[in-house]
Amino acid sequence: MAGPLASVDIGTNTVLMLCAQRTEGGAVQVLAQRGAVTRLGQGVEASGRLDEAAVVRTLAALREQVAVARAAGATRVAVVGI
Repeated sequence: MAGPLASVDIGTNTVLMLCAQRTEGGAVQVLAQRGAVTRLGQGVEASGRLDEAAVVRTLAALREQVAVARAAGATRVAVVGI
């Protein structure tokens, strides 16, 4: 059985993290979840660029969420932004 895994989803407005593992019986056990509203897409439509403050907020949320996932025992963390 693999150790806990985590995923982080970077969206236009939020950064969401889920850390989970399979139990002996095959069920999914959630070990940690976090969400942060970072508004990464704020102003992009008007300027065509990411706002510097939004990038700073998003990076801070990523650091915090990856640290929480690692503390929960995550052996791998996949970070995805579309």
